[in-house]
Amino acid sequence: MTDDDLDFRFSWRWLAPDSRSSKIEYFGLSNGEIAWWERIANQVSAPILSTDTRGCLISLNEQVLEELKNSSSIDASSWICAWGKGKYIDNLLESIGGDNHIRQYALLPAKSPRLAVPMCSSECVLGGLALHRPGRLLARLALSLARIFIRVGVYWPIRQKILVVVTKNTHKQPVGVITSDLKLNASYKDFALYLGSVSSNRKTVVLPLPLSACPTVIKSAESKLGQGSLEAESRALNDLASTSVSENIPKRVNVIRSGNTFSLIQEYRPRIWASDNRIRKEAVRFIASLIRTDIKLVKLSSYLRSISQLDPLYTDRDLDIVITNIQYHFGVFESRNKQIYLCRNHNDFAPWNCAWTKKGFFVFDWETSSANGLALSDAFYFVLSSYVHVSGNRSCKFILEELLNFSNKIVEKAELNICESDIKIYLALWLLENVGHSSLYRELLVFLSEKWV
Repeated sequence: MTDDDLDFRFSWRWLAPDSRSSKIEYFGLSNGEIAWWERIANQVSAPILSTDTRGCLISLNEQVLEELKNSSSIDASSWICAWGKGKYIDNLLESIGGDNHIRQYALLPAKSPRLAVPMCSSECVLGGLALHRPGRLLARLALSLARIFIRVGVYWPIRQKILVVVTKNTHKQPVGVITSDLKLNASYKDFALYLGSVSSNRKTVVLPLPLSACPTVIKSAESKLGQGSLEAESRALNDLASTSVSENIPKRVNVIRSGNTFSLIQEYRPRIWASDNRIRKEAVRFIASLIRTDIKLVKLSSYLRSISQLDPLYTDRDLDIVITNIQYHFGVFESRNKQIYLCRNHNDFAPWNCAWTKKGFFVFDWETSSANGLALSDAFYFVLSSYVHVSGNRSCKFILEELLNFSNKIVEKAELNICESDIKIYLALWLLENVGHSSLYRELLVFLSEKWV
């Protein structure tokens, strides 16, 4: 397993006790996993708040449960961090005596967790579940059913995989609070985590619960790539704070750099239901406003020279005719003395990165935002992201029509001097830049070239 795989497998470790001064016993972990844990613990540079403790890290299964029955480690430990099926966690907790502080988290979905949800109250469970909106319809339905069960006090649907942290009084704070040097409101009972996915750019998103009157979310990164992304998001939020879209984006609250951890604290707004039609209308308005915040014109030829992704396409024999045809239309565009618009882009403007809230439309995750991007880029990705990541069962003809119609609404709203045929110029540029990210983009590029008259 790579470091990125292990980082994701144990991405909930923000909630674990601070283990740096502890003599740790491991149960159910491989030698590689143990070596990774010890290396990660030694990278933390925050002050050690307690010394000379013992702890257990336990990957729990039936065999490990039997092993623990013949061990004195549980009783001798100052803290225990265990994860596994809910029934195994229940058995472990039955064997633990004494005056201990116990925190339990549902890891969802069980096979490859993206969420760690605190089980301290139904309010906290529901607040944690709202931290993630799955793209796939089936996953969204499963989440909706889980919420219904939780509201009537039934928890078994989310107890398939559980993380439990058992601590003495000296170890109540999660290590993430300590290493991030966070100063949090005493009213918070616990934390929900969005864990991301396997990547060297992975971040942990932490939601203190229950929600306060002015809720915040903490985005935390340890890797250099992850820290760079959060620094970029911090700059984008700062740049947009006094623009026309400021009411629709998170307010930057604080930035904390502590040791090898970078944390960005920003406003959080709980999602409430809205129809797809309403979200689309608001997306049109928002993208148009974002374009107008900082807009400029450049020659097409100048922009083409700045796109390094085009170089390998010129030698791709399968795209010879496509590139030739598109270059012809680029030439016609420039012969009419037209220029292209560059503007501020979100650059990850998928439906799951925006929401309807009590304060209106809300757009978050600004990590990849750019100040001089191709106009209409956010429009194209808003339409295409669902086909790429959720469901791709539509024809290129249908998708192209949807792209052009949606983009045209934004052009009209932003009052841009772009005719409908020129939208294809922008789309061709965007597809050329992103063709390597999805086979659908390549198919659309070919289809656009063939149907372009």
